Amino acid sequence: MKDFFKKAMRLGILLLLVSPHTRAQLSAEQYAAKLHGIALYNQHKAVSAMPFLKTAAEGGDAEARYYLAEAIRKNTRYIDAAAREAYEASAEQGNIYAMIRLGEMDSDLCVAMNNCSKSRRTPQEWIATAKSTALAQASEHDAESIICSTN
Repeated sequence: MKDFFKKAMRLGILLLLVSPHTRAQLSAEQYAAKLHGIALYNQHKAVSAMPFLKTAAEGGDAEARYYLAEAIRKNTRYIDAAAREAYEASAEQGNIYAMIRLGEMDSDLCVAMNNCSKSRRTPQEWIATAKSTALAQASEHDAESIICSTN
């Protein structure tokens, strides 16, 4: 599963701006905040990226919600309630990477700390949803989903 996630993350970064299913109707300010936030995140400046990503996430952008959740997780070192909420919001919009991260929650640090917040679904349900979503999107010739569904 770790190799699958690593491959999926690499591909996601490469296809960042060409994935039409993650775009929301953002204002110009929100879109600029999203791009700036993702750029900061990719420079390993997760804490600095959070306000920008939050602005875009509030606009309903699935990709910004995913990156916000990742930034929160990196800052806290585990999936806390805020990260889980952002992952789930992104996953509910069809973001496969958010579904995968939620599917790996049973091996998150929060388990060892006995501090996991309640998720809408079990990790196994999130993985099943990720697989079915990837297959459905792959059948529509979505390149990113084709890669995810073959791993």
